[in-house]
Amino acid sequence: MAWAALALLSVGMGGCRSSEHRSGPFGSAPPGVTVVSPDDAPFSYPGQDKIGVIAPLGEPWSFGSLVLANRSERPVTITKIEAGEVGEGTEFLGVKLAVGQLRDPLAIGRSPGYPALFRSGADYRDPPVEMEPAGPSDRGVDLVVGINSLRPGYRYVRGVVMTYRSDGHDYQTTYDNLFLICTDPAKPCTWDLIDHG
Repeated sequence: MAWAALALLSVGMGGCRSSEHRSGPFGSAPPGVTVVSPDDAPFSYPGQDKIGVIAPLGEPWSFGSLVLANRSERPVTITKIEAGEVGEGTEFLGVKLAVGQLRDPLAIGRSPGYPALFRSGADYRDPPVEMEPAGPSDRGVDLVVGINSLRPGYRYVRGVVMTYRSDGHDYQTTYDNLFLICTDPAKPCTWDLIDHG
């Protein structure tokens, strides 16, 4: 599917805050929104990533391992960001977009609090955020995902579902990243131990 050939109708925008599973692995796009794979989307990104932390029950954390830059020739506006799948006992706090060329690229990988407050040079924004075509040195934006554990165990958000607009059309791409909080320091903090059912 070529990015330049995609076309669709406009769609309303909104926010997401949930502690429930969506239907299916990541749900489905609303009417009038074209689903685009990460490979066909206009963004460069670091690929699938799994990042976890051992943390006390009820302590919010920020995960900033997903960095996107607009590699197309047209402006793109990020209009909505949702969690793909929210594990039971997990609170999805939302997603902030960290922008600014002076921000520290290594300061946020995983940090307590949401959004993480110590990140030098970051300007946190909520959608909509417009991204101009990126230059060679443009880092793009960091998607900072916030989650909290409501019950002991393995608490996670899997997948970031991003809706964006270009040339008057709306698109949706899901990045299959995993963000995990483990509340028991005596157990391994690994995605493989989570009950997917």
